[in-house]
Amino acid sequence: MEKDFLYKDVNSRSEEVQEIMGRVPHWILRRGIAIIFLIFILLLTGSYFFRYPEKVSVKVHILSAVPPMQITFKADGHLKRVLVHNGDTVRKGQTLAFAEYIHEGRLLEDSIASPMDGILNLTHTCEIGAPVTPDTPFFVITSTYNRSLKAYGMLSPDESAKVRRSMRVIIRSGNSSADEIIEGSVRSVSAVPDAEGNYFFDILLTRSVSATSDYGRETIATAEIIVKDKSLLESLLQPIASLL
Repeated sequence: MEKDFLYKDVNSRSEEVQEIMGRVPHWILRRGIAIIFLIFILLLTGSYFFRYPEKVSVKVHILSAVPPMQITFKADGHLKRVLVHNGDTVRKGQTLAFAEYIHEGRLLEDSIASPMDGILNLTHTCEIGAPVTPDTPFFVITSTYNRSLKAYGMLSPDESAKVRRSMRVIIRSGNSSADEIIEGSVRSVSAVPDAEGNYFFDILLTRSVSATSDYGRETIATAEIIVKDKSLLESLLQPIASLL
């Protein structure tokens, strides 16, 4: 009997404890709901101010607005004398080298001069007596007074539907020791596609590159066109808006 009494007493107390623990005070519920609602409002507000760009990534071609100039001798002959070295800065009209060739039994001398101010680049050996021809460039001059560049690319039909004039463009090029960032804007987009259905566009570059870059020849780089600078909230609501 005593054991039964003890069992009933413990069992009843256990039920009372469980009932007390199962009851949550109303003020805790109200405060908990208020805190959750406040957190939700803060996240919603933050998503409005947190912005990130919607981008279109394309390949673009970059080349100098003043293209490099190739210099050749006038006729087949042999190198007689070179007055410059590879990498020299030269002036327009400066004599660079002499060659000699035979014309109608006579030994003639020919000289070549720089057509513009720039940096001289050798394409052949400078050994005296080396053959020269009018078909093979002996020097290439890249401009120094004009570091301006131009860039262009092609857009697919879907990309061209998003891209508009004056949109910001960021070009990342790795043709130097470290990746460079060149900024610009879309100058124009062709209204008519080419035979493959793509649209030509060109870029107005607004930020010049460093003097260490070599854009003597055409370079292919990756460009990001900032189509829209939208907030996280817009992205979250976009599926709902499209349904409505």
